[in-house]
Amino acid sequence: MANQMCSIAKKALTKRYGYRNVSVKNGTGTAWGWLHVNIKYPKAIPCTCEHNAWGVLNYCQPCKETMRTQEKLAEAIVREALASEDKKLYTYDTDGMGDHEEMLLDITLI
Repeated sequence: MANQMCSIAKKALTKRYGYRNVSVKNGTGTAWGWLHVNIKYPKAIPCTCEHNAWGVLNYCQPCKETMRTQEKLAEAIVREALASEDKKLYTYDTDGMGDHEEMLLDITLI
């Protein structure tokens, strides 16, 4: 079931981001039903991202905004594609507060 969900999500995201820029996989172990989505997307222009003294990349404000916007858009694309096929993300309820859907989404700026 989850592999089918991966292919549905990848097909939908490919239309927006291109085939080589999208990776959709299952989690591992007990998180196998989770979707792990990785998307490569161009950096904002002008980009002033810098590495700090420890080598960690500090994103500039335009890049942060680009990542937030693309995360929201990609999540909406996946949810819409799955809903059109009558599929749902893996859900669980551990705190009695209702179901939590699991999708890990990562935007990599290139």
